Amino acid sequence: AEEAAAAAAQPDAAERAAVFRHVIKSKLEERGKGDREAFNFFDRDKDGRVNAVGFKRALEGLNLGITTEDAAVIFEECRAAVGGGAAAEAGTSGGNMGGSGGGGG
Repeated sequence: AEEAAAAAAQPDAAERAAVFRHVIKSKLEERGKGDREAFNFFDRDKDGRVNAVGFKRALEGLNLGITTEDAAVIFEECRAAVGGGAAAEAGTSGGNMGGSGGGGG
């Protein structure tokens, strides 16, 4: 019963992702990055798309201590927001978010 209560008290990946999205936005704003500059920060190979690997590396550059699981959840939520593909690709280098329409997340 104690384990179940402890597990219930722990935020799930989606809740952690919501917190991290806010923190990421704040960190980028502190660095003076608008939407386009923020997208470019995550577009590590400068091909106009953000992939899961580049996204995770960019998060590491912000020194937030985000786990791979949380990064994948945040990435997938951002992909969904910009019309990305299937969730199964989010944890691979094949998952991408396009940037032609503006900010990527």
